[in-house]
Amino acid sequence: MGRKLPPSLFVDWSTLGKLWSNYVTKRQLPLTALRAFAAIYETGGIRPAARTLGIAHSAVSRSLRELEAHLGVDLIERVAGRRLLTFTDEGHRVGKTALDAFGKLTRTLDSVARIEGRASVHLESTSSLATRWLFPRLGDFETALPWVELSITIDQRIALPGRMRSDLALRMGQGPWDGFACEPLMDDELVAVASPEFLKNHNGIDWRHLPLLHDRDPEAAWSIWQDAFGGLGENRSAGPRYSSGDLVLRAAERSMGVALSRRVLAEESLIAGTLCDVGDGRSIPLPSSLWLVSHAHKQPRKPVARVKEWLRAQSATCRAS
Repeated sequence: MGRKLPPSLFVDWSTLGKLWSNYVTKRQLPLTALRAFAAIYETGGIRPAARTLGIAHSAVSRSLRELEAHLGVDLIERVAGRRLLTFTDEGHRVGKTALDAFGKLTRTLDSVARIEGRASVHLESTSSLATRWLFPRLGDFETALPWVELSITIDQRIALPGRMRSDLALRMGQGPWDGFACEPLMDDELVAVASPEFLKNHNGIDWRHLPLLHDRDPEAAWSIWQDAFGGLGENRSAGPRYSSGDLVLRAAERSMGVALSRRVLAEESLIAGTLCDVGDGRSIPLPSSLWLVSHAHKQPRKPVARVKEWLRAQSATCRAS
């Protein structure tokens, strides 16, 4: 019979397998949790990170706890009664590194996509501008740039410098904005508009008694029209208020009153005849009203440059008309 091995030389394969599994698990990068923490660090909170990622805030909180358990350190300071999120020194280190790493990964993937012939461009806009000016022109875009996949997202706010997630942004208002490359695309003007049915039901325009529709846009307030042309009396502050220029125009198209609108938003409805200019040829100029915003100090990719050219051509057509 062969010699028996001493007990110390027997291998417990089950225990060894568990030890190896634990080692591998600890060595693996928790990418999902890291992505969630990068969003927390970038946005400064759990809920805004959840909105950015499009997931429930409970899932973001769970990812944060999992990452802290994996690292064995706290990444945020938990102080009773404090609502603002404060990062520990380790949290700052991990957050900055994660943001940088995911940024590099995104740029690399974009580069690979270009090599494979897929050209994607991400454009941000406000809801009114996208609905009223951009969408009616997308048919022309498909004809002019069929090789570009244009993704459009809605964001009412100008991003913080260095936080712009899109390639380009279309904005209305008083630019330029610090930290971005801002190009004025065209001037605009305020026009008073109403539906043909509304005009039919109101014999003549008596500005003192007409129902006025109000926009939250400070550059499209009826007080501006009153200062320029008068005639509104106390009526200038009465009437319903809407959160966007698109909603104001929709209300006017449904004969609910007279809207004061940027022409760039009302143009398609004026051409289609669903709205009429009721200002007797009067308008209020808005110089440099439409802006093309992009990353400062960053050479645009070829498809981004071509989309910029297309937007310039579209705005030039508006000016010519």
